[in-house]
Amino acid sequence: MSVDEFLDDLAHPRRAEIDALRAVIRSTDARLTESVKWNAPNFALADVDTGAAADFATLNLRPPTQVRVVLHTGAKVRPGHPELVVDDPEGLLRWLGKDRAIVTFTDLDDIEAKRPAFEAILRAWIAQLAPDGRPGH
Repeated sequence: MSVDEFLDDLAHPRRAEIDALRAVIRSTDARLTESVKWNAPNFALADVDTGAAADFATLNLRPPTQVRVVLHTGAKVRPGHPELVVDDPEGLLRWLGKDRAIVTFTDLDDIEAKRPAFEAILRAWIAQLAPDGRPGH
C-alpha cells in the first residue's frame, strides 16, 4: 500500500499538514524513500550501492491536534551510537535521547514558519547518518 493510499484510508484531520511535512522531508535529499512503517509515513535514506535503507524520520499522527516528526536512527537505540549534534537555534527539537528527537507542528502556518529551520535540522541529521553519503558508514 502506498503512503497516499494509507493516508486516504486513515482520513486524518491534519491531512494537509501531513502532506506538507511529507513534501518538506522528501525535498531535503534525493536519496530519500518513503513508506508506511509503524502505522505512519516513514522516511529512510537509501544506500545507492546496496539498496539498503536507513530509517531516520517517522511521522507521529497522534494526537490528532498536531503532527510530530520523530527523528531517529532506526527502530531501536543502537548501543554505542554517537550522540547526534544538530544546530537548533529555533529550539524545534525535543530530545528523547542522544539519537532521537521530536519536532511538533500544529498547523500549516506553523509548518511554513518553521520550514527553514526544520530543513536545516533534516540536512544535519541526514549528514550524521551518512557523512560519506552511505547509510550507516
